[in-house]
Amino acid sequence: MANKNHFSVKRSRKTNQELKDILESPDYVGEAKLAAKWILDKRDVHTDYQPPKQVDKKRKPWIPGKKQDPERRKHLESKMLVFGIVFIIGAFYINFENLITTKNALTELNGTIQNSEVIVDNVSNRNRFGYEAKSRRATLYFRLM
Repeated sequence: MANKNHFSVKRSRKTNQELKDILESPDYVGEAKLAAKWILDKRDVHTDYQPPKQVDKKRKPWIPGKKQDPERRKHLESKMLVFGIVFIIGAFYINFENLITTKNALTELNGTIQNSEVIVDNVSNRNRFGYEAKSRRATLYFRLM
């Protein structure tokens, strides 16, 4: 028997009517029905059962494939390029002050440090799910004379 699965041996002992009942019953899995169909085909018994088409689980529709229409692929590539450029520009816009500090933006102070103090605070807050985020904040204070 060329077509075989683990249900084939058990189902081979059944009568033709029992195999037809398996095909019509919603209680059996697809592999059991497929084995019953194969056995009936081997016995030259005609059935109207058509096994469902196999779904390719490895196919990932969000990844452009080789068989994709070239125009659609070109369109998707241009959309991804635009998204990437906008994302990079947005990141620079949000962090511009931290990334670019010019010499003119700094203020020079002359003097000697009289005293300095570091204050460390525990900071926490709760979000709406009840998770409490705990962190520490350090602040440096100093006085120039």
